Amino acid sequence: MGVAFESNDKNQPLYGTHSSWTHANVAYDKSLDKAVVFYNIKNGHMLTHNRVAMRFKDIEGGFSDLLVVADREAEGVSCKTQASGIAANGDYISLVALFNNSNGSIIGSDIYRSSDKGKSWSRTDMLVGNERVKAFNGDVTGFLLLKSGRILTLACHPETRRTRILYSDDNAVTWHFASVSECFKHTEPAWCELSDGTIICYLRSTVGDAGYSTKIPAYFTRSFDGGLTWELPVPSKSILNMNEANGQLIFYEKSKKIEFLHHSRYPEEDGYSSILLSVASEKDAKNDNMGEELRIVKLPRQNGSYNGDSGYIGGCKSKSGIVIAFYYSGSMTDANIYYLVKKPKS
Repeated sequence: MGVAFESNDKNQPLYGTHSSWTHANVAYDKSLDKAVVFYNIKNGHMLTHNRVAMRFKDIEGGFSDLLVVADREAEGVSCKTQASGIAANGDYISLVALFNNSNGSIIGSDIYRSSDKGKSWSRTDMLVGNERVKAFNGDVTGFLLLKSGRILTLACHPETRRTRILYSDDNAVTWHFASVSECFKHTEPAWCELSDGTIICYLRSTVGDAGYSTKIPAYFTRSFDGGLTWELPVPSKSILNMNEANGQLIFYEKSKKIEFLHHSRYPEEDGYSSILLSVASEKDAKNDNMGEELRIVKLPRQNGSYNGDSGYIGGCKSKSGIVIAFYYSGSMTDANIYYLVKKPKS
């Protein structure tokens, strides 16, 4: 559909030269019948000088003006989110990583909460026990609300980069570590809950080791107990092209179909990276048998000769069956949010 909104709109209360990271930052508000899109506005492709914003999109209409979620520039603090959504009680939640603007060091993670549809926000420390949650690159990433009301997210250890999944059973107030077999650098989950309660999850294979020269598979894992314990993530046998990227799983309960809309930074023969779509039955998806990865969008060159950057796909499905997906695209220092719409067959 083209550009959703630009970062450098000086008519809005926050603007910069780069807006990005809608992966795990898109939710659907059933009461409003609107998509809720959280994203980051930055001065550049870096950890410092980030601010967090959100907008609404009418499912078959336009976008709202920007609402400010987290802006602490005046305090010398950078705010970045890769995990936002709506809790079972209706609160809007954004898990925000904090950095010192002066040196880029990680301060910790905060829980930003709004009980009035994003008009005002409160802030509390994100803790496990008495320890503040910190993650490699600050990336607390992924937000999945289960039918039980449990919320899941992920945070690689800040030094070892061990993969850690966290859960909350009280609308994101308190957090606990799930049990994950020892593995490292797997992050940015695309996950969904199936009709029998199984959770399937595709993870980005590495964090902090960027490289675009080969196709890299996603890593696949499952939980059969509501996210408390997880299988060891293993290279996917069906999602073979998810280089330095992530995506959004969409579950169609009536038809028992799964769609996986994901990105890959691998440059194809034409030099461009891709948005890819894979489809499978619920039974096949449960066993990592997604269908062929079909290229549906070309994105900027990422082969080293062009300073391109793109991806971080997040989306939601409305009660009418319309799917809206968002991603960013542009250069490393100047990018905007774009969107795609899929309408059900009449």
